[in-house]
Amino acid sequence: MNFVFTGCYTSQSRIKKANKTLENRLYDSEVLSSMATIENTRHYNPGKFFGAWEKVLFNQFHDILPGSGVIDTREFAMGNYQYALAAANSEASGAMRTIAENIDTSWVPKLEMTDCRTISEGAGVGFGLDRHKLPETETGRGISRIRHIFNPTQFTRNEPVETTLWDWPGDLERLTVMDHEGNLVPHQLLDKKPGHYWAHDYVRLLITAEIPPFGYSTYCITQSEMKDIPVSLPNWERLMDKDSYILENDRIRAELDPCSLALKSLRDKDGGKELVDPKGTGGCFNLVDEDTTKGMSSWVVGRYKKVTPICENLVVTERHINTDAVRQWISYKGNFGNSSLKVTVSLDKGSDVLVYDTECDWHEKAEHKVTVQQLNYSIALSQSYDKYVYDIPMGTVERPSLGHDVPGLSYAAAVNDRGGVMLVSPDRYGFRGNDDSLSITLVRNSTNPDPYPESGIIRFRFGIAFVKEPGSFNLQEAGIKFLHAPVAISGLVREGSREPRTSLFGISKGNVCVSAVKMAEENPNDMIVRVYEPTGCDQEIIMTFKKTPVRAFFTDINETEESDDLPVSGNTVMFGVEASATRSIRIIF
Repeated sequence: MNFVFTGCYTSQSRIKKANKTLENRLYDSEVLSSMATIENTRHYNPGKFFGAWEKVLFNQFHDILPGSGVIDTREFAMGNYQYALAAANSEASGAMRTIAENIDTSWVPKLEMTDCRTISEGAGVGFGLDRHKLPETETGRGISRIRHIFNPTQFTRNEPVETTLWDWPGDLERLTVMDHEGNLVPHQLLDKKPGHYWAHDYVRLLITAEIPPFGYSTYCITQSEMKDIPVSLPNWERLMDKDSYILENDRIRAELDPCSLALKSLRDKDGGKELVDPKGTGGCFNLVDEDTTKGMSSWVVGRYKKVTPICENLVVTERHINTDAVRQWISYKGNFGNSSLKVTVSLDKGSDVLVYDTECDWHEKAEHKVTVQQLNYSIALSQSYDKYVYDIPMGTVERPSLGHDVPGLSYAAAVNDRGGVMLVSPDRYGFRGNDDSLSITLVRNSTNPDPYPESGIIRFRFGIAFVKEPGSFNLQEAGIKFLHAPVAISGLVREGSREPRTSLFGISKGNVCVSAVKMAEENPNDMIVRVYEPTGCDQEIIMTFKKTPVRAFFTDINETEESDDLPVSGNTVMFGVEASATRSIRIIF
């Protein structure tokens, strides 16, 4: 609400990313652990979560999370985050595995190889942790592999989910994926050939999964029968086709400029609406030099005195363009100043979000009281907007066009009565909505009190999405889905007492957003669900549970009872939430 310290939304990008990652990861972990507790497969561990949250909240103290601390502050904070991430990952992994141990997978086809010796079991330990992913250690063997995919959100998910397949002995060209009813599921290999990690081979695979709210679905990766005799053919064609820089699915069409690789067009195919200003620079990365006359560079973003688009000498490293593919992408790299960028722009089938996955090797040198450099991404919009919407704790806020950075928990959206566009990120807080444009500040190398806050490899991710219905609930849904991706784990072929696909609970009526699902502190057998109302209208809510509740009531933030019993009917709980209010509900099973 007070914009005096605009630099504190972006200074020390590693601290910002770690805080955002841990807030989201601890939410996911609490949800998954609650699911396991309700399923009676694992006991909730409030002490482990208390310790993890204590580390994260300590780092939200003055000058730590704002990025305005000294070098030792940063180093100490990152250690705290590592501790918290280890706790969150271990609790989430344990919860998913105990649920998976009871899921019936006896329907999986028996296509094991005659020689069942394998080294796949245990492969993948630590894989992906450098990118803050949950570890996905392989437990299966042979041709048929199981993947259980968990959804930690209140929304049904129907989207590609990445999983890693370890030491698979089959023919990759005959790899197929099926659901528990035997239906073939669209999939895509992300690697042309296996990679290597600590004496194991792997390939990354996308599975187009449908997962119910706060639930899971089960899929089988196996090998289809050989239909044709393989014939060796050249792996290239002597044909000259025009290079395409268009990523297109049934919902949107994105076009990169062949020379600058800036986003020059983003079109809504349903309404025929163009997002990008054709007369502007489109969407591109920029190297910005800031004026430092105000001093306090960690606290204050200076006036932009020079903006240099990064659009020269970029090299396209890979193009995978196929409108029938589960995912399409264009990858490029290039140098700017003393630094370099590696960018992959991707679009999934059925998605209306264009995703940028970026790795920056940052070596810009700021000069105290002379200049501060920053890297940002900006997009010039084709329509006029008089207001911009940002998500804040437990809701949203509208702000006018402002020529400086402002904070958003995950997104900034330019909206009018015809819709708009959203810029969303899982690891950055500093956004700018101004003069019919949106931008996100990615890296800033302030000079005091830490003279070297940014150096080396920095990774970040953001997306550009259409806003077809400008209501706050739709914005929140898009942000929540971008921040909380479904998670896949490996399973085994076994008989079990639980179905291959289920939802443990969901919201069957009303528009509220779930901000927490956990078990009660003093009685870990009772569930706490915290919701907030983002639209500014009173809501009548119905929650439906797989397990039958016997009692439900409102609590305060300390989980102390503060209402009469809420109506419980069969597997449902009914209650009201006032406009823009927050409610915590305790459910006793």
